[in-house]
Amino acid sequence: MSNGKLSLLDSSSARKSKVIELINSGQVHSQNDLVRLLNKSGIRVTQATASRDLEDLGAVRGKSLDGVIRYSFANESNSSAGSNYVTATNGFANLITSISTSSNIAVLKTPPGAADLVAGRIDRAIASGKLKNVLGTVAGDDTILVISKSKNAQTIVKSLTDLFEAKGGRK
Repeated sequence: MSNGKLSLLDSSSARKSKVIELINSGQVHSQNDLVRLLNKSGIRVTQATASRDLEDLGAVRGKSLDGVIRYSFANESNSSAGSNYVTATNGFANLITSISTSSNIAVLKTPPGAADLVAGRIDRAIASGKLKNVLGTVAGDDTILVISKSKNAQTIVKSLTDLFEAKGGRK
């Protein structure tokens, strides 16, 4: 377990990126499933770590449209689990690996597969009025463009910091 690949996979953001990938694939029906799938991928975790990751990322367990119980993200479900999702802000802050700005644009980098999840959280904050100075987002696989209403993208950085650290969850 000393090769570079495993040490990268053991990092928190890389592990959470894999959790997002597994949840989006529809394979995670329980915490035990998540532990098994992560271990199969070469990422060794305990059930407690899997539980924390699910909470940090805002994953909720519920019945999907096809009637199968599985984990998903609140924006994908028809349940009222959105409140759990909104309070799981600290996990999102951990998924932003860097922020660069230019004029009225901020570029956020995330682990592969995490950009859509983070952008979705930002978009919900815009829709709810929590981010009044942001026009919108465009997400790729690991990059998010956030467009500011003002000419100074530094206002976005401050707003995002406030948004993702507002609930003050676990560090």
